[in-house]
Amino acid sequence: MKKIEKEYILKYEFEPSDAANAQTILEKNGVKVDDWYVYTTNDVYQKLFKTNLQNKNKLPWKRKVVKVTSKENGFTVYRIWRGVYRFIRTKDILYVDKEAKYLLSEKDEPVIIILKPSNKFCYYWNHFAPEIRVPFKISLISLLIGIISLIISIVSFVPRDIVCEGEETKTVIETEEVFSINIRENIPEEEQIDN
Repeated sequence: MKKIEKEYILKYEFEPSDAANAQTILEKNGVKVDDWYVYTTNDVYQKLFKTNLQNKNKLPWKRKVVKVTSKENGFTVYRIWRGVYRFIRTKDILYVDKEAKYLLSEKDEPVIIILKPSNKFCYYWNHFAPEIRVPFKISLISLLIGIISLIISIVSFVPRDIVCEGEETKTVIETEEVFSINIRENIPEEEQIDN
């Protein structure tokens, strides 16, 4: 699996390439780092996913997931990849949300980050928001329990005659008839008349 191991400065606020007009640029474009995403350049996308960026990735359900791991402390976060805006400074900077920044590194110095491609299952299973993570896990567990109970109910409806084939079935019936004849023979005649 392809991975990128590089030293990045982690930021949770965008830094415009034009430092003199930074505030004006951010206010005009109304951009901020969103909790769901990791922002990198397009070449990182091409290296990770071995494909060119296409317009379909603007759709939220088509975007790829990136596993972001800090080599310093070993913590991992899963975020959806998103490209950086053209007016944002990108050299050796990785933009993540505030919680991810402090989880991966508490320092403002560069830290070695490992980027790996991941999938939506890992993203939702390890989601940072409990209101998304917990229902996802509960629904998968209940689905598993439902499948197991369905298998048990189907197995319980299988007729016993199908399990006992041919001669064995006849033997069981013959044994029952012989047993009932033997019981009648052992009952005294007086009790047989009463019954």
